[in-house]
Order: sequence, then structure tokens, then C-alpha cells
Amino acid sequence: SKIVLKADRLDIHELWRVRRILRADIESQQTLRPPNSPAVLQLRLKAAGQRKIKLPILWTLDAAWQAWFAPIPDADAEAAKAFAAAIDNNADLGATSAERQQRLAAARSLARNATWANVGLMAWAFLYPHPYELLLFVLAALPWVAVWIMARAPGLYTLNAPRGSGRPDLTLLLISPGFLLMLRALQDVQILDWQGVLVGAVLVALVLMGSVLWALPSARDKFGIAALTLALVMAYGYGVVALGNAVLDRSNGASYATTVYGKHVTSGRNRTPKLRLGPWGPRTTEDDVTVPWDLYRSASIGQTVCVLLRPGAFGIRWYRLAACQPI
Repeated sequence: SKIVLKADRLDIHELWRVRRILRADIESQQTLRPPNSPAVLQLRLKAAGQRKIKLPILWTLDAAWQAWFAPIPDADAEAAKAFAAAIDNNADLGATSAERQQRLAAARSLARNATWANVGLMAWAFLYPHPYELLLFVLAALPWVAVWIMARAPGLYTLNAPRGSGRPDLTLLLISPGFLLMLRALQDVQILDWQGVLVGAVLVALVLMGSVLWALPSARDKFGIAALTLALVMAYGYGVVALGNAVLDRSNGASYATTVYGKHVTSGRNRTPKLRLGPWGPRTTEDDVTVPWDLYRSASIGQTVCVLLRPGAFGIRWYRLAACQPI
């Protein structure tokens, strides 16, 4: 394939056809920068119902290319100008233009620091998750901290800002802790009553998403982004409910002995150790259960292990495996 620039049109040579686009028919251009991929030039046409044209930028943008596209309005530049004007006119961000620009610079710095902090949280959550309850508290609190920060600066932050837009974005701080909580819950806690966890996860996610829409009124007009964010914060709801139900449970519960009938590690990027257990208590059939690595390594087929079943602080029964202690 190739792109040919004519005086007044763009010829896109594909495998089976050549598309000819008149420059006068192009309404705007926008550069998309997906992660780990080449930049993509997106062209919006003036005709209603026409699909956007996407051209992966796999070549050097020389003077001839830039001169051809210069007359076409740049959606990114227009959005940047509109955002800068909105900041300058937003009295809630400061009494003077200098104060508002200072708030904007501080918000951008905070968003960059949140990205680096996420790396530290991942290391804390999986390399050395101690103190355990403090880790869970920090992860559970961070999304609400993000909502509080966004609410204190109306019109300054946005959800899922395009790369290179210059708009402060705390979406990572809002979503990432939830995934870390969910992964910790899947590894540390086995749930017996799944329906209760799912209902609780939906309720928590709806409350969190409602708070985000309250803090960011502009997000209410972006249904697709809001729906995607709601789906992502479901992980937060699951992690908070499952781990909170276990950590806050102070009951003694009951212990059941069962036999290990098999063991294996799942394949893929996240290798997970599992034991195949015989029937115990409410479980009447064999079942594969995720266990910590130390228990997986020490357990052998035919060995007896103990299942500690507890009612849960939220009334959701959960259990954990451990080596049986001698009486």
C-alpha cells in the first residue's frame, strides 16, 4: 500500500483498490497515539455517514506532507485551544490567569506522579504485601482520593484523556487500585456465595461511578467512556467486597479436612497454583481451588489439608486453605 499526495486530493492505494479523497471533502484531522503502536492519522469527512479514514503513520512526516495537511483543521489543536480558553475563564481555579495556569501545571504533575505511584503499588501488592491490612486500606481509598481531587478542581481533569492532549487525567489512579484489589482477592480469598459478592460489587461500582460523574460533569456527555469506566470499576467493587468481607470477619468459623487429589499451575502470563480437592462441608464434589505458592509447594497428592470456612463480615461465606494443625 502507499499514499500519494496530489495537488488537491489524497490517493490511498490498497491491495485491491485506490481510494481518492479530495482535500476539500476533509472536515478535520486528528492524530491518535495508541500505546505500543504507531501513531494514526484520523481524517473526518464532511459528508454525513462517511466512515473516518485512519492512516497509520509509518513514515517520516516531511515538509511536503505537513504542507499538504496544513489547511485542514486539526482537531487536537482546536481541542487544546478550547481547553486553554476554558482554564483561563474558570474563576474556580484562581483569581488570575497566572493562578489558573499554576493549578493546571500542578494537576499535570500530579497525574504524572500517579502513573509512577501505580508502579510502586503493583510492587507492594504482589512482591511484598505487608502490612497486609494497610495495603488493602490504601488501595481501597485511592479511587476516592482521585474523586476528591477531581471535585476540588472543576473543569480541570478529564476521563481517559487522549495521549498528548495535555489534559490532566487521573483515570489510572481511579481504576488501577481496583484491579490490584481484585487480583489480591482472587489469590487470597475463596468465595462460597458468589451471588452476594457480585451484587455487592455492582452496588459499590455504581456508587463510585456516580461519585465520578458528580466530580466530572463533563463525563456525563461521554456515554461510551462513562460506560467503559463503570465496567472497569467493577473490579474495584469485587475486590472491596470480597476482601472486606474476609478481613473484617472476626468469627472462628468451622474447619473441614479434605484430600488433595491433584495439583497444577495454570498457563499464560499469570501462572496460578491450584489444588484439586475432594468433597468437604458444603462442597459435595471435587473442585480446583487457588492456593498460595507456599501451600502448593508443600502439598502432595493424597495429603490431607484443612478448609477454614467462615460466615463473612457481610454475610458472604468464604474459605481459605491451610495445613492441618495437630490437635
